Amino acid sequence: TVRQYDRQIRLWGLDAQQRMGKAKVLMCGVKGLAVEIAKNIVLAGVGEVVLMDDGVLVEEDLGANYFAIMEDVDQKRTRAEASVAKLQELNPLSGVTAAPGGPSSLTDVTIKAYHVVCLSGATNTERLRVDALCRKHSVSFFSADSFGLFASVFIDLGKHSYTVEIKSKADDATQQTKVEQHELVYPSLEEAGKADWTKIQLPTKRVNPVFYAVQAVQHAHDALGGRFPGEGDAEALAGAKKRLCALHSVEEGVFDEGLVSMVAAQGGGDLNAVCSMVGGLVADNILKAISCKEEPVANHFVFDGRNGSGTVNLFPAQGKCAKRPLDW
Repeated sequence: TVRQYDRQIRLWGLDAQQRMGKAKVLMCGVKGLAVEIAKNIVLAGVGEVVLMDDGVLVEEDLGANYFAIMEDVDQKRTRAEASVAKLQELNPLSGVTAAPGGPSSLTDVTIKAYHVVCLSGATNTERLRVDALCRKHSVSFFSADSFGLFASVFIDLGKHSYTVEIKSKADDATQQTKVEQHELVYPSLEEAGKADWTKIQLPTKRVNPVFYAVQAVQHAHDALGGRFPGEGDAEALAGAKKRLCALHSVEEGVFDEGLVSMVAAQGGGDLNAVCSMVGGLVADNILKAISCKEEPVANHFVFDGRNGSGTVNLFPAQGKCAKRPLDW
């Protein structure tokens, strides 16, 4: 084990690698973006990765899921079943399995068996319910969704402690390393869903317009019973925007109509390049959550594939949350 992960151990230490080896991660929803995330964490040496997606694989899925083949479609395998074998081949030291079910089947019993739960392709109602269960059991929660050229990620690590190594040179030119302990308190998805959007903390002075467009499409998606809005669904989109404006203290002008239509038209679609970039970011933050090394993203990220830019939005935490134990 030490030999296989030698380079990683040099990067983040033996203790962090051992944490990864003990961790159990659930990937619920297994399309293109989730496959990229799973690939990266399996290669990094996460102990057990469980894939959950009862959706039957179709030919369109093969474009972004390079672990599935036409035979899987012909055999009517689920998306989870079709991805297991090739993922397992990447790293025999990680256990990769498929489990039946979906977001609606997750309960207290199933959630507390994991260290990290990552949803992809879920409805907002399902995300809220699963995040609440994760907070109850101090389980790290990730939600990652792609919309063709665009993507959205939400992270809730509860009260998360982590270490940062600060390197400096002494007077005699020798390198010194100082280890600092830090803590982040994340808001729940419910808290973030009620936040005043005029008070989002930003690295820039302007909220990325993709954020607003994704929010409108996701809420319309819920109103339409889990279907992305298309032609003839202007009323559902208008209703979603109206509700969001009232809830988050913003004017309807924050929504770029052309962008909203573009995100809606590409809803649920996977582009390999976008999945690769965003999947790498999500996987990196899952590893940070597990290893408690280095600062993870806090707490919402949107990606705009038109220019390859990504923006982090920070929703401040309002309530209390349990602190995750550092030793598993």
